[in-house]
Amino acid sequence: MYINKPVLVLFCALAVLTGCASAPVNETAEPELQQIPENHGRLFVYRMRGDADHISSAARVGGEPVGRAVAGSFFYVDLPIGEHEIAAARNSDRTVVVNIEAGTEYFLRVDMWVRATRWTLTPVLVPEETARAQMSGLNFQGR
Repeated sequence: MYINKPVLVLFCALAVLTGCASAPVNETAEPELQQIPENHGRLFVYRMRGDADHISSAARVGGEPVGRAVAGSFFYVDLPIGEHEIAAARNSDRTVVVNIEAGTEYFLRVDMWVRATRWTLTPVLVPEETARAQMSGLNFQGR
């Protein structure tokens, strides 16, 4: 039996590419969120689409990374009750302090300012109603 190798390679390549093209990359639908654990609050971190979308940074709570601040997406982290210092980037002097209360949701938008030679990420606490409106249509990165 004769097998045309170039045709076989082309067929396999098309099969692989077709499978990749049909896979969903991000979900923009309302995510199924787990219940907030006892003695914890939930912090949503999001970044709008705009300038320098290709730049992302690790959001940090108490100096520890908790997720990536990527343009056009959001994530959440559950934090124990108490005061937490939140930064939008490593080595940033721009921080906000949030006093987490049990069962409460907080919303932090990461704003980006691009200057001629550098960019700055700034964390901003946002009221729930405003944040939910801004987050609709953003991609959910997960927990």
